[in-house]
Amino acid sequence: MAYLDLDGFKLLSVMPDEHVDQLESTWPGFLAAQLDAQSVWIESRLRKRYKRELFTAEPLTKLLGLWLSRIVTAVAYSRRGWDPSGVDVDAIVTDGEAARAEVLEAANGENGLFELALADSEGATAPMKQATRAYSEQSPYVGFSRQARIGRDEDENGEGSCV
Repeated sequence: MAYLDLDGFKLLSVMPDEHVDQLESTWPGFLAAQLDAQSVWIESRLRKRYKRELFTAEPLTKLLGLWLSRIVTAVAYSRRGWDPSGVDVDAIVTDGEAARAEVLEAANGENGLFELALADSEGATAPMKQATRAYSEQSPYVGFSRQARIGRDEDENGEGSCV
């Protein structure tokens, strides 16, 4: 499911409505297919890091729609053809690439600066993938030895008593 329909794309895109209408009349369904495909791309990049609710939360769907419109505008102009008299080709292509880079940054858990919050929780953020909390040793007995050592230390210091 696309984050934008054709009317939503017209509202957010810098592409004039008449260019959108011309593209849609010349290649019917192209924009809808691009909106769907690019929505899937955005979601596939963010799905591993963010909860499913992110993709339907009202304030955040606006951000996803904005990224989508910027990406699809460049694709739409590539299909329609660039208007040499008024459209700044480099600015639109650069904006589409910047939107893709922002999606990738939001998906980057280590170095990304985006932290998308859930709409229904105050101050809570949506990352759902936690670091693995596993411990491994070469020998199966090392873990038991370690556990015994920790227990003896707690008993000696009085930290582990239940009294």
